[in-house]
Amino acid sequence: MNFILLVKYVPDVSRITDSSFDSETGNLRRASLPGITNPEDISAISLAKRIADRKADGSDKFIALTMGPAPASKALYEALSLAADKAFHLQNSRFAGADTWATAEILTKAIKKIAREEFGDEPYAVAGGMQSCDGDTAQVLPQTAAALNLPIISYAFDGDYRDRRFHFSCIKEGGDVFLSTGEKSFVLTVSSFEYPLYPSFSRSRWARVQPHKRLTAEMIGLEGSGMSNSLTKVVKIFRPKENQRKQEHITSLKEFSELIVQSCKKKHRRESAGRFVDYKPTNSSEVWVVCEPSDKLEECTAELLAEARKLASEIGGVCCLAAFDSPDQKFAEKAARAGADKIYRLPNCGVNENRERQGRMLGELVNSKKPKIVMFSATLFGRVAAPICAYITGSGLTADCTSLHLEKKSDGGFELIQTRPALGGNIMAQIKTINSTTSMATVRPGRFTAAISDQERQCELVDFPAALVKDRDIAVESQSGSKVSDFNCDVIISAGRGLASKENFEETILPFKKVLELSCSCSAAAGASRAAVEHGFADRNLQIGQTGKTVSPSLYIAAGISGAVQHIVGIEKSSVIMSINSDPGCPIFAQSDYYYVGDAVQSLNKIRGFLESML
Repeated sequence: MNFILLVKYVPDVSRITDSSFDSETGNLRRASLPGITNPEDISAISLAKRIADRKADGSDKFIALTMGPAPASKALYEALSLAADKAFHLQNSRFAGADTWATAEILTKAIKKIAREEFGDEPYAVAGGMQSCDGDTAQVLPQTAAALNLPIISYAFDGDYRDRRFHFSCIKEGGDVFLSTGEKSFVLTVSSFEYPLYPSFSRSRWARVQPHKRLTAEMIGLEGSGMSNSLTKVVKIFRPKENQRKQEHITSLKEFSELIVQSCKKKHRRESAGRFVDYKPTNSSEVWVVCEPSDKLEECTAELLAEARKLASEIGGVCCLAAFDSPDQKFAEKAARAGADKIYRLPNCGVNENRERQGRMLGELVNSKKPKIVMFSATLFGRVAAPICAYITGSGLTADCTSLHLEKKSDGGFELIQTRPALGGNIMAQIKTINSTTSMATVRPGRFTAAISDQERQCELVDFPAALVKDRDIAVESQSGSKVSDFNCDVIISAGRGLASKENFEETILPFKKVLELSCSCSAAAGASRAAVEHGFADRNLQIGQTGKTVSPSLYIAAGISGAVQHIVGIEKSSVIMSINSDPGCPIFAQSDYYYVGDAVQSLNKIRGFLESML
């Protein structure tokens, strides 16, 4: 199998400080930041090389491809140092200003040219990181897969080759799924890989003298430019609100224990936004929510229905839900009470992991009905299905939104303004859709609050016979961890890599949770960081963060968690955050109300002793 390795040179967002921003404009001084090759792209290179080595026929070609100004060549050098045989650099002023849709267009044209000239009729895989650390959209690879009309295997973290098939371990909602595909072309997105490649001295010397073939807009046949082809536009950039966390360094475990007890007394209650009042639509404009594939109305879907109903009321339109597997009358009644006026029922399209097929079926529905706004939850499903749907419908898509609002246009119409964080949460961007009739957004779960009608409601059911997408050669070999954890509780105690072992998790975190419930008369749950899950300390269904669950307890206790941006995203709505870590410089302390510097296991055991003395 041949591989095209997508690599991106990005600013190191972990090095951003106040001095990185222009004091007058608020804009980031990108030149002031050191650049790095996107870490998840390095994971993708390592995983691709691993499965190629397992195939072991020596015929594989590795081509590195990047896009950007001259400094991006450093990412190509790193790719050559690790595995790539050749390097191509998309470098042209016409590429500037491209959003994710336009970037996917450019990459697709380049990939087709490279595949044609380098591989002939041989199959190939396009591999890249799940997302880049500067944008965090996770949109470009799914949109590239849609443009190439190739199947996509997403969120992979391990892989192998045997019995003439490629096998991948991937993240799914609440667990893992194990997929396989034959020796046909596909797109692979990688979330992480435990065995990174390291360059040898001789390979690094060889890479330094290798040419990087430049590809221009003319060479790949691009019409227009990155900016003119874009479907979204940034209208405002601003700094986020200052960190409101107390950041108090507690030096006594007894005092830390007392603060836990005080915080536990503030019981968590997820409040409803109230009972909305029905209105009669004045026009046929539709605002959609795409339902999470499930046999019930998930909380994140209900949250979006409340927001969709608010937006629909502002334009006098209809609030609609698009749902798979032809939901029954009981489901429809719940959706109606949550705000839906109409449900478009799509047919069963197989296993829930077939996000590509779901995205394409949604695209067919969007092309037919032309809604004004479509919202997805920023879940594992939404982060793949939404980009595919947006690409094939030519719709502007904004990822990971934290707020939405409508602004009136000069022609009397409305446009959706979407706010999202970028650069590791160091800036906020307001974005609007351009050159497109439909605005799409993925929204972080927990940003809105579900509402309910003050009376029984009925909604219209519309069956949409979408054509089933041609079956791909992707098989589900097995699944694990299908149980979904309930994090709607007062306190969550989460473990990170600092717990060091599965035994420590089971012997420290789980007993600590029970003592919390007894001593503080509260509901509690155990959680884990992505690092803890990937090291095998905890099950996938306990993962909290951007690729896990978003939580909002009264108290969140982070034990041995360093505080990656993706984890902070998942816990930022917690009322109080307390953390324990042996590293006095770990990032999570800056996001905590109270923190203690010390060994996580020893500290928790001592705190548990204090709590047990209260029983």
